[in-house]
Amino acid sequence: MLGPSYLRRFRGELSRSKELGGLARSLGLGFSRLDPAFPSNLATRFPFELFSRGIEQRIENVLSGTYRGREVVAFDLWWVEQPGTDDDPKDRSARSEHFPGDTPYLRVSPEGAAAKLGHHAGVHDIELEWSDFNRAFQVVASDPKFATEFLDPPMLAWLHDHGRAWTWEVQRGFLLAHAPRADTDTLVRMLDALVGARERLPRGILAAP
Repeated sequence: MLGPSYLRRFRGELSRSKELGGLARSLGLGFSRLDPAFPSNLATRFPFELFSRGIEQRIENVLSGTYRGREVVAFDLWWVEQPGTDDDPKDRSARSEHFPGDTPYLRVSPEGAAAKLGHHAGVHDIELEWSDFNRAFQVVASDPKFATEFLDPPMLAWLHDHGRAWTWEVQRGFLLAHAPRADTDTLVRMLDALVGARERLPRGILAAP
């Protein structure tokens, strides 16, 4: 027997919240089923392109705290692209970490990803020297020099081997990884990838100006 779609979705959301709450406890992280910053909205704290999408956004299942020695925030983000499409909101899991410095904008996304960043003023497509990486990823940045410094050979190799499942963004001292909604095992792999990328940042790349 099938119930209304909104009821099925509500039950699914409660089940996911219970599952992610248990995961948070197992990882030593705090958990909130709803955006703890509401109505200010947690996403407004982070200056990423992902959080500018849609006409309406909602954040749920927020995990936060210290993971493998790094301060992280993880949450599910929903948004509605057009009026009247509330029954099919876009849904992604996002993980963010803060680090010092005031960095330019950089995004590294898998080639063929559903959503591409438009050609806004001051944002450039970047082609790197490693052709295999260029085939696997699209790189856009506000500062090409910063992009090539950030994506040094060790970082390129690590992202190529371990970071293909995620879209990565860097801006104003924050590092973000996001992908379509993840199960708990995938979420842990994403957190591990986030910390792994942070540990491989080129020395001095995030020094404050």
